[in-house]
Amino acid sequence: MGRPPAEPCVAPAGYSGRAVAARCEDAAMVTGIRRLGGVVAMAAGIACAAWLAFGPPQDWEGPMRYVRFALGLASTGAITGGARLIFWDPQGDGGAAVAE
Repeated sequence: MGRPPAEPCVAPAGYSGRAVAARCEDAAMVTGIRRLGGVVAMAAGIACAAWLAFGPPQDWEGPMRYVRFALGLASTGAITGGARLIFWDPQGDGGAAVAE
């Protein structure tokens, strides 16, 4: 999937209204799919973390503790990655608004 254009709904010179509308719909679709993927990743991460906290892995002993630890790290990564997909900042200037 390509990145959405910087100004998806502004008509450059020589473009018809139909071409601009198609660009706007493509950008909205990419954003919607990315956010849906983020919600799915966060839900999976939260479900895995809840299973680790309240389910049978509490009784795992020996080397299985390391598997439980790795699953906990993976669920934390899924939650973080899902949040980044939902609140995507391609330029990485999110701190600029806070600094002002």
